[in-house]
Amino acid sequence: MFGEDAAKKRAEKFGTGVTVGKVEKINADGKTGSRVTFNFTDINTVSIDMSDSASGLSDMAPPGAAKEAKKEAGETKPITFSFKDGELTIINPQAKKPYAPAVEKNAEYQDTEDVAPDAAPEAAQMQAMAMGMMKDMKMTAKIVVESGIVETNATHHEGNTVTLMEMDFSKLMADPKFMEQMKGVDIQDPSALQDKIKNIPGIKGEEKEKVTIKLK
Repeated sequence: MFGEDAAKKRAEKFGTGVTVGKVEKINADGKTGSRVTFNFTDINTVSIDMSDSASGLSDMAPPGAAKEAKKEAGETKPITFSFKDGELTIINPQAKKPYAPAVEKNAEYQDTEDVAPDAAPEAAQMQAMAMGMMKDMKMTAKIVVESGIVETNATHHEGNTVTLMEMDFSKLMADPKFMEQMKGVDIQDPSALQDKIKNIPGIKGEEKEKVTIKLK
């Protein structure tokens, strides 16, 4: 999924001093992909925009589905880090992102967008294709502290690992509510996606805006 040039472009987005360590091709159990390792000199300068990866997913979807996924995409703020006196603080502004109330349509409100008569069936078909492409996908954002963790306020913490976000699409799609919940959800907005399907097995995420980790 990533070549050397693409990996270098991503490194530039992660902040000053971030470089590509290595790009590995993966071919196991009939599945192909890649693993990219990035190195950094100072975590205080690193920032990660979770919607960047989700945007890549929509680019892989059929053209119509990708356009629909990006249509309502709003601006997202990246995750940043602060490390001082042996304590790492992870700041995730999206954890507290406000959600706009749904607009109730009535006689005084009309959607002015022109839609072809057969657009709805086509959109549903493209969405089904996109879901099929993601059925074996798993997305995870984790902080692994090799020296160990003394204490943390993280919601999902086990051993030396803090999980900020995890989505297992194989479990999600096993739930009949998932496809219904996914209707109208912008896959480029992780916080909105999490809020929509957070009660379905297969997804978990950190809701605290600031997570602190005291290192050993």
